[in-house]
This record gives sequence, structure tokens and C-alpha cells, in this order.
Amino acid sequence: MYFNLKKFLLKLIGYSFILFVLFLIILQFIFKVNKSIEISLGYSISLFIFILGFVSINWSFNRSLKTFMGVILGGMFLRFVLIGIALFLLIQHTNIHTFSFVLSFLVFYIIYQFYEIRFINMRLSKGNKWLKFIKDAS
Repeated sequence: MYFNLKKFLLKLIGYSFILFVLFLIILQFIFKVNKSIEISLGYSISLFIFILGFVSINWSFNRSLKTFMGVILGGMFLRFVLIGIALFLLIQHTNIHTFSFVLSFLVFYIIYQFYEIRFINMRLSKGNKWLKFIKDAS
């Protein structure tokens, strides 16, 4: 079955952007908190890291099991490194409100991870050549 990665990503980014705007509106008008720069940075960095991981995972599905696992595990390591570098640079070299930035980043990152896990499960349930091999071996 054909999977339209571009359509899926655009839909997910659109929904997350709507959530992002609602989040800003609620904080600004209801709670009278103006942390739009911090929230925007958290959203943008989590989106960037998600897209890198998502595209690499999608690419790895048509490869060998070894390549797939390498991309999954190596991607997790690379993401942790990127997250650490981003947090360090922004906290050390800017005057942003750290708690707002980190909270925004974590909220959007967790949302993106949920969809990434759903995507992986969806693709695995459709089956791959090496997935059949694993099921037959057990």
C-alpha cells in the first residue's frame, strides 16, 4: 500500500500549528502571559527534530532490519544530542525564560513522539519483508 509521506507530514504540521496558535492565544489572553518567543522556539525546535527523525524512519522501512534498527537507535541518540545542544545554546546564550521554553518544547515533542510511534506501528502492521522473517523465526 502506498503511503503519502508529504500529505501526512503537512496534515500533522497543520494540526500542530493550530494547537500552537491556540496555546499562544490561551496564554496571552486568558492568563495574561506573554511568552510567545519561548513557546515559538520550543515548537520550532521540536518540529525540526521530529521532521528529521520522521523522514529518516520512513526511509529506513524499505531497507534491511539492521539498517532500520540502526536508524531508529542512531536517530534517538542524534536527537538527544541535538536537544542537548539546542537547550544548552539557548539557555546559556539568550535571555529567554527557560521554564517556558523547556515546557513548550517538551509538550510539542511528546505530541510528535506519539504520532511517530503511531506511524511506526501503522507501517509495521502493514508488514515488511524482514518483519515476516522475524515472525517466522519465533
